Amino acid sequence: MNETLISPPARTAFRPQIVIGSVHQWVHSGRLVDEAALSFALAGVDDLIKEIRAARTVRMLG
Repeated sequence: MNETLISPPARTAFRPQIVIGSVHQWVHSGRLVDEAALSFALAGVDDLIKEIRAARTVRMLG
């Protein structure tokens, strides 16, 4: 996935990729129910939001 996002001008967060093995066991009624996987995924979203904010700040100052 990272290789795919490097080609276009996409923003990525530099952290381990979010991959949930045996996802069929952890999703019920369309929701991720495994607390460890959910916490890891949400931490990735938080990192991406931080990256977006940093890019906006640089663009505004630049």
